[in-house]
Amino acid sequence: MVLQTLRTGSITLRAVAAGDADALLALFGDADRMRFWGHGPLAGPEDARALVEQIRAGAERGDLRQWAITLSSDDELIGTATLAGVDEEHRRAELGVALRREWEGRGLAAEAAGELIRHAFEDLGLHRVTADADPRNSGAIALLERLGFRREGLLREHYRRDGEWQDGVLYGLLRTEWERRSALQRPRDPPARRTASDA
Repeated sequence: MVLQTLRTGSITLRAVAAGDADALLALFGDADRMRFWGHGPLAGPEDARALVEQIRAGAERGDLRQWAITLSSDDELIGTATLAGVDEEHRRAELGVALRREWEGRGLAAEAAGELIRHAFEDLGLHRVTADADPRNSGAIALLERLGFRREGLLREHYRRDGEWQDGVLYGLLRTEWERRSALQRPRDPPARRTASDA
């Protein structure tokens, strides 16, 4: 399948291309950046090219949809936004967002995640979006809670990295919750002006 290109005010989410391999290596090859992830960093260019192929294969199957995050004014990949484990029967998927270190702290992760959630519920008709984060990853947890996700449980010793078992905190967001939240955040129409004929 071909991923739909998604645009917001600041960013574009587009399909990952072969030319993104170096940028993916910069993102997922950063060992410190990856310390809270369920897999280790990419070791080199060959791993990055293999990742591009994995992303393409997932898109063709339809169960892994991973977009490149780029600025609206520049096509260079600065991160990825992902819907993994897309299950059309049960209408659910798992959200993931990663940004290169130099682009963190600018609200771009929240913007990308928000657009992907909208796409999941409005365009794909999903019912539920989940995410999990290492409990030590305070930034990811704060982002999920800011987006309206609710903590649903602790996945004890869910990942094994570098000989260490790591927990995962499970978060979930239902379409009905997202719709209510969106309605509350939508700007209200200004009150109608009264005219002499209204009196």
